[in-house]
Formats: sequence, C-alpha cells, structure tokens
Amino acid sequence: MDKLIAIAKAHLETVDRLQYLELVDGDTLKPSSVPCAAPAALYVAAYVGSTRLIDDVILQPTP
Repeated sequence: MDKLIAIAKAHLETVDRLQYLELVDGDTLKPSSVPCAAPAALYVAAYVGSTRLIDDVILQPTP
C-alpha cells in the first residue's frame, strides 16, 4: 500500500500543496490495509495556487 501511495504522490509533485491523499476500502471508506484485494478508492485534495482541487478514483482488483 505504501508503494501505491508513493507513486500517486510522485505524480502530484507539481501541486503547490497536497492536502491529503488517502487509499480507503471501497465499501467501508475506512483506511485500506490491503490495496487491490477488494474495491478501493483513492481520494486526493491539493492546492494549485489558490484553487483547491478534489478528486477520487475507484480501483477494482484484477481477477
């Protein structure tokens, strides 16, 4: 899981301020301890200048 978060953070190097980046269980929205074993969601909020950007992506395990 730490590797997945590190990869995502590396793609966000150009933002002015990363507010949060969370990987959570897709069903419970609690922090995920085993990424991609079940549906998960990656949530991010960051500032570019004075604009706050918020996004999420649903991750599905591969069969």
